[in-house]
Amino acid sequence: MPFATSFIVFLFGCIGCQSCQPQIDVPDNPDNQPEPSTENVDTAETIDTGDTALEPPPCPIMEVEPNDNYDEAQLVFLEKWICGEYDKEFDLDNFGFQFPEDEGWLKVWGRAQSVGSLSDILITLDQGSNTAVSFAQAGTTDPMLIVPVTNEEALYATIYDQYGGYGENNFYEMMISQIKPPVEWNRNETDALGENNSPAGAETVEDGEIIFGTSSTNYDTDWFKFTVNEGETVQVTLELTAFSEGSPMDPIVYLYDDRIFTDSDAPYRAVRNNRSGEAGNLDPLLRYSISAAGDWAILVKNNGPGGSDFHWYIIDVSLEVE
Repeated sequence: MPFATSFIVFLFGCIGCQSCQPQIDVPDNPDNQPEPSTENVDTAETIDTGDTALEPPPCPIMEVEPNDNYDEAQLVFLEKWICGEYDKEFDLDNFGFQFPEDEGWLKVWGRAQSVGSLSDILITLDQGSNTAVSFAQAGTTDPMLIVPVTNEEALYATIYDQYGGYGENNFYEMMISQIKPPVEWNRNETDALGENNSPAGAETVEDGEIIFGTSSTNYDTDWFKFTVNEGETVQVTLELTAFSEGSPMDPIVYLYDDRIFTDSDAPYRAVRNNRSGEAGNLDPLLRYSISAAGDWAILVKNNGPGGSDFHWYIIDVSLEVE
């Protein structure tokens, strides 16, 4: 196994483990946070202008070592840039924080390539048993995660060079922000107990519904169904959104005819795992014309590794009768 691969396997051995995640005691006044270490701060002399105001640091929050694991995670606060440098091979920089409301949406955005760094960075986000790994954004290797979260447990963001690069040219910037939901929907999948994990439990969908769902485990499958009446022709359009809005999910969508309800090995009629004609867009768009009467099934699942409450998607269902 290549060293980089084995390193990532080792990393996932810890990430997501609740027993190795200490709870963060957030101080009453977050503005009174301790001054960061000056070891990696440029201390070059400046010209005395007579202004007695303190010089601002190069970044609002400078990384302070050691922070290689959750026990030593550096406490940070939202809406402030965090800056750091990789000073050893496969350096892991861990930051802990608490979400300020009962639930909401979180954006974790890393910059390296776009600010001149040689590092190819990844970000992992952990909260209890939920773990997500960032995707690079279209047109850059810099990653972003946008996920729904709660404040029931501490959150941990880990940022690292996936190829182990280090030195003065391997640095990063990261921002953690509370944001509004990036998408809109008009119903949720009803999968609290895994009811829709098989064709037999498929949820009925109708034209115009926009459904919010999650791929909560590695094996989570979300099934939906609709009916085509005798003599009808239905133009089916299934448009998924996840990757393009920061979800760690790589969705894939299948369309099955009524054979799937009696034969689990029945072949699919159509499948899409990306957006045709849009390079780098992992969100599928499936179009299919149906004239055969009967029940039809839709399957949505994660086409990549992992699964958690962070792995979200929406599916916009159009069933246009001609």
